[in-house]
Amino acid sequence: MEAYQTANLLKSDYSDAQINMGIILQDQGKPLGAVDVYKKLLLIEPASPSARTNKYFQQAGICDWSSIEEDREFFAQCGAPQGLLQPFIFLPLEDAPELHRLRSESYGAQICSQEPLGISPRPSEKPKRFRIGYFSADFHNFPGMYLMAGLFEKHGRAHFEIFAYSYGPDKRDTMRQRLVKAFDTFREIPEMSDKDVALMARQNNIDIAIHRNGCTKNERSGIFALQRQYR
Repeated sequence: MEAYQTANLLKSDYSDAQINMGIILQDQGKPLGAVDVYKKLLLIEPASPSARTNKYFQQAGICDWSSIEEDREFFAQCGAPQGLLQPFIFLPLEDAPELHRLRSESYGAQICSQEPLGISPRPSEKPKRFRIGYFSADFHNFPGMYLMAGLFEKHGRAHFEIFAYSYGPDKRDTMRQRLVKAFDTFREIPEMSDKDVALMARQNNIDIAIHRNGCTKNERSGIFALQRQYR
């Protein structure tokens, strides 16, 4: 935060520094501070899609609808060519399937520009047990894990072998301990590159890969841009 504040003092219209200051405040659980930063940036760059969407998302979280009409008018014009927009933020804001699709495609193309890995040979026979890999940053005390822990535990082991690929923090809480026991194999991968993770999944002969984060916080879609391909 100090580095971004210094950068902002040196160049008051440096939008990247202000966006990152807002994101830090979001992560610290300070939505009012984040909204204030985004509002100041919008005075300099009224058409900034990142500032507008982040501001609205933080305001929605604290039920501040003071600028809803102005923001909605902006969102209606905010399609795929508008730059890097996090598509998840828009889902609760408007009922516009076509715009959601365009934004998602644009977002994916920009953050996942790497070429897929080389083609893999198709397995010659059906495996005795399908290997399913779950990829997530949230294998700990997290709402989604309360919903999914039972799923992991009740996978029919006669037909499935399940792997966890964890690229989030090990918070060493009770949920983490439960999840480690629920999987056949639990991999810690926070420091590994997307390519190395994809190669590991290939070496583990994963048949079905599930990205539990989707486009939410701390997602790593880049792993899936290196998708397995068959001849």
